[in-house]
Amino acid sequence: MPSAISVVTLLTDFGDRDYFVASMKGVILNVNPQARIVDLSHQVTPHQVEEAAYLLKSSYRYFPDGTVHVAVVDPGVGSARQPLLVTTSRYYFLAPDNGLLTYIYQEELSVEVRQIDNKQYRLDSEGATFDGRDLFAPAAAWLTKGQPPGSFGRLIRDYVKLPIHEPSWEGKALVGRIVYVDHFGNLISNVTPLQLIYILFAFYVILGTFFETLPMMVGTLPLVHPLIVAAGIDPVWFGIFLVLMCEISLISPPVGLTLYVIQAVRNEGSIGDVFRGTIPFFITMLLMTVLLIHFQDLALWLPRMAFD
Repeated sequence: MPSAISVVTLLTDFGDRDYFVASMKGVILNVNPQARIVDLSHQVTPHQVEEAAYLLKSSYRYFPDGTVHVAVVDPGVGSARQPLLVTTSRYYFLAPDNGLLTYIYQEELSVEVRQIDNKQYRLDSEGATFDGRDLFAPAAAWLTKGQPPGSFGRLIRDYVKLPIHEPSWEGKALVGRIVYVDHFGNLISNVTPLQLIYILFAFYVILGTFFETLPMMVGTLPLVHPLIVAAGIDPVWFGIFLVLMCEISLISPPVGLTLYVIQAVRNEGSIGDVFRGTIPFFITMLLMTVLLIHFQDLALWLPRMAFD
């Protein structure tokens, strides 16, 4: 369980025209005047829970341990849906039980989910349609004051999860979906960086059967580099990966270009002998590349030592 600090983030679909966000901040500061409040966004499309879930997923892990994340996109406010306090090994999350925390359940190794039913943490209010101000804001503030999660309510297991759409292969194509459009008009898909790397892995192995190393690099980098940067892949790591892939592709049986050069130079035996001779090197380089894909620090350790 993390030790709560006085950092509270707010994610809502309230916009910035009305008093809604300001009143939430006022409640938090009344309980804990030392609280530091960070706005993740208040421009979520109204009632779009999936959009809010993506924004929270994309930002929460960059905050210090003990941060309290409050997410209120709540089309079911005033209904029987439950308010939740979710505790992970690093953070606290307060949100309605409508699937907004789906990615948190998926990505965090340790998750404790409680239904907030202690009325001590709810403001007295005539209405029941502003839980952002009347429940989630005071609960967040009291967490920053050191109140234990167990005091907020009982543990539950039947919380709501949204379906997570994963990319799938349709024939020879990997088909994903657009999950978010940012302020600049960039389309964010659900194809992960790891999936992109493996697509490039296969692409370069096939390409190497037709081209030598230099044409491969010069011909593909202007197209591939923007994808790498957009996916958040380290360009230095990708340069190492690209060199390895170019070398692997040139010795890939049965049509790696270098294999036929070797056969022409030796001028004896069959091309099958060359294939068999390169298989141990081919497999070793494949395994080494897969290792670097999953443990990228192995490739980046020396560059970081040199430039840090």
